[in-house]
Amino acid sequence: MKSTAGRLVVRALEDEGARLLFGIPSRPVLGLHEALEGSKVRAVQVADERSAVFMADGACRGSDCAGVASLGPGGAAHALSGVAEARADNIPLVVLCCGFRDDSGKSFRTGELDQLAVLAPAAKEAFRPKGPEDVYAAVRRAFHIARAAPQGPVAVEIPETLFSVSLCETENPLWSVPFLESPVASDAELDDAAAILNAARRPRLYIGGGCREAAPLVLELAEALGAPVVTTLQGKGVFPEDHPLWLWNCLGRSAPSFVRKVMDSGDCLLALGCRFSESATGGYDVALPKDLIHVDADPEALARNFPARLAVACEAGTFLQRLLRRVKRRLGDVAVKEDIAAGRAELRARFASEKGSRVHPAVFFSSLQDAAGPDAAFATEGGDTLFLAAEHLRLRSPRLLAPAGFGAAGYAVPAAVGARLAFPERGAVALTTEGALLSTGAELLTAARSKAGVAACVLKDEGPASFDVQAFARAVDAEFFHLDEDGHAREVLGAAMGQAAQGRPVLVEVALDSSRKTFFSKAAAATRLCSLPLAERLRLAARTLSKRPGS
Repeated sequence: MKSTAGRLVVRALEDEGARLLFGIPSRPVLGLHEALEGSKVRAVQVADERSAVFMADGACRGSDCAGVASLGPGGAAHALSGVAEARADNIPLVVLCCGFRDDSGKSFRTGELDQLAVLAPAAKEAFRPKGPEDVYAAVRRAFHIARAAPQGPVAVEIPETLFSVSLCETENPLWSVPFLESPVASDAELDDAAAILNAARRPRLYIGGGCREAAPLVLELAEALGAPVVTTLQGKGVFPEDHPLWLWNCLGRSAPSFVRKVMDSGDCLLALGCRFSESATGGYDVALPKDLIHVDADPEALARNFPARLAVACEAGTFLQRLLRRVKRRLGDVAVKEDIAAGRAELRARFASEKGSRVHPAVFFSSLQDAAGPDAAFATEGGDTLFLAAEHLRLRSPRLLAPAGFGAAGYAVPAAVGARLAFPERGAVALTTEGALLSTGAELLTAARSKAGVAACVLKDEGPASFDVQAFARAVDAEFFHLDEDGHAREVLGAAMGQAAQGRPVLVEVALDSSRKTFFSKAAAATRLCSLPLAERLRLAARTLSKRPGS
């Protein structure tokens, strides 16, 4: 029985449960796209290959299947930032690279590039099949490596010639599950962790994105210990943010004072599924208790930035299942819950008292969340857009899609499109900026073609407009709305999400009040300033003071 590499790839995708493949059906990969016709896998044509990886990323967050992107020859150079983002955020992706033709015997081919060498530093693994008979097995292997803890992107390069040339194929292609050894906590390590937690008078939890699939167990442990919970940016929503024990999405100066007070009073910290990265710690500006238990599926992340009394290499869900049988249930500290409630109320009152001529972030995000519904996904850009979303959204499940680890620009719109296509029953919102919209906003055309109702909110500060957002909306076949004051927020955002629910892409231009910096951005600026020599700090201070309005 004869087949092509395209058919073998599609069969492997179907056998792995993949539902979507993002890419551009250029001539070299036509064999793959022809094989997709009539299959269970839907091909989604994107406007730009870097967006293919961002869409696959957005589609697989919250899913039990790895995302899949297809790249033409040389596409690795375009998609590198997306692969690096997935690696930094531990997102399981399979990136199918089309290799250059290798049957001409000539050199200096157009666009010739060693794609595996380009992707190897960013991918968890990058390889090519040993031969035609290994195509099916190579794709299946890539899925298993991508999903194995710690999760990450895997690149497979398949030469162009194999997509159209008939290959020998048996009735059932040979494939065996690769042996992937995941670290597992020993009984002694679990006993030690339980002993430290049981002896602690004021335990605290720090929860990262590695706990996304273990959210119910995190909730059970927090309630068993009566322990307040801080999450990382990637872990936002893993612990329900309306729970009386939830604190914030960052440690240190990037959190409000009441959060720092509660965390600083703890005598033990269990850090689970996290790495103590720069963004999650406000530039590593945190003071941690000596009784730090650090648990992560990646052994290289353990105690890398902060010393731990106990460091355990283990996947979060497995660790929690076994730990819960060992910890002693206790009554929660009523005073701590009261402090948390009072801190939240004070923060709400502060936001409510801040009045300006533009849309306040607290009003915008609360109105947006009400309009989008409880199951909506929110995709952000890096930097201030992410910090605003983390500060103001209140999530009950991990629905924040954010480039927190690598900070890849142009992530929000394609990630939101991918999330909407993967989960049509849920709303999807992109929180973007003018610059990022110019980078990948053309993917709203992909949304229009695919009838994926995505609402892209362009958060504009007080600076001069760089282009006409309404004209851009017309160009990408999107509905347009403008929001410029608090009183119209619910009406405008409700109408925008209503259009998106009908399968229409929407652009909302938001005149956002950026006069008050987020806790995250203020802490990051202070940390950077403190790291500079005194003379440089004085120079920057003088420069800031010299900038008068209108100067």
